[in-house]
Amino acid sequence: MKLYFDGDSFTYGGALHDQTHSLEHRWSKRICNYFGAEETNLSKNGVSNDHVLRHLFADGRNLEQYDIIFIQLTFPQRFHFWDNKKNKWRTYSTRSLEWSRDNNKLHNLDPKFIDFINYYADHYYTDKLGMTNELIAYNSIVSHLKLLGKPFFISGLSNYGHIKYDLSFSKFKYMTVSKQDLHPSILGHQQIAKKVLSILRNKYEDLF
Repeated sequence: MKLYFDGDSFTYGGALHDQTHSLEHRWSKRICNYFGAEETNLSKNGVSNDHVLRHLFADGRNLEQYDIIFIQLTFPQRFHFWDNKKNKWRTYSTRSLEWSRDNNKLHNLDPKFIDFINYYADHYYTDKLGMTNELIAYNSIVSHLKLLGKPFFISGLSNYGHIKYDLSFSKFKYMTVSKQDLHPSILGHQQIAKKVLSILRNKYEDLF
């Protein structure tokens, strides 16, 4: 079997980077171990929903080779752009807790672009925009995966609550790394894997 995963740090295992064999503990790996499957995990810390959409619709990936597809959407306040100077995709966010003029994450961005991010956050980003963009991403992915006829599992991180994900990380209780870092701990990833398998079993009995 081959399993496909994509998302942000919650699927990548972001907060486990300081712990031994972190990728062996993340929930995607535990799911693969359960099925005895090969893991393809394209997740990356801090990325936007565009990251996931790009992999599905623009990078020419052959999803037919995968037996189950796991997609995790993130905060719709994150966006991305192509950086010609660095020749790579980069993410920025209008979430005030993540980005500010004092945030060291911004040290390698053009100061004028930082001003744009802050201005956009203050004057143009709205919850209506975020909810609409998240819904468009969700419906696009679901429609595509249904056409493929592949079993799929979609999780979400946003706390808007207007989409019925298979699993919402903002609602599910799991062990965190700390009160300051709400990423799943090793035990948290174990709890998530157990929950995902339970939901998947109810959704696709023939897989088990």
